Amino acid sequence: MQTVALRDLQQKGLKAIAGVSNELVLLESRAGPAYFLVPAQKANLDTQALELERAMALSNLHNWQQRATELGLNDMSLKEINQEIRAARKHAK
Repeated sequence: MQTVALRDLQQKGLKAIAGVSNELVLLESRAGPAYFLVPAQKANLDTQALELERAMALSNLHNWQQRATELGLNDMSLKEINQEIRAARKHAK
């Protein structure tokens, strides 16, 4: 995986990623990692898009599970979980 500064891509366009072919590119801003550039495969574009969406959803799920563990929410009993759900539903009405 190659890393390219987001600023370089903005200023130089395709020249910034000219040496990259069929490889994942990580775009970084001043704040850190910002985006991935993924080469598109014309033959199976729909499948590739679906797989990328699935991968992003799994990554989000992993992040939420990690956050729950950090907050100690993974130790909640079923009764406590159901109380949280009822409270959230009551608040939503």
